Amino acid sequence: MNSQPGVVDMQMFFDVGFISAQDEAGDSAAFTANSRNPTVRIDRIFGTPDALFSAFVIPQSQASDHCALAASVHLR
Repeated sequence: MNSQPGVVDMQMFFDVGFISAQDEAGDSAAFTANSRNPTVRIDRIFGTPDALFSAFVIPQSQASDHCALAASVHLR
């Protein structure tokens, strides 16, 4: 998901119970955009509560204007 916090489409994910991989298994304060000098967090990996996220990372790369996000996912 790529959206600003508090925007209606982003809030809809949280309202129905989705969880953020970064909030569960990473540094929730880490920024994701832009890739050269990250100053905002607008990218997310969402999952349902039966997803167990671990090993969340934001690899440093300038292959895109946003940072890549990666996480291991296991079902509870």
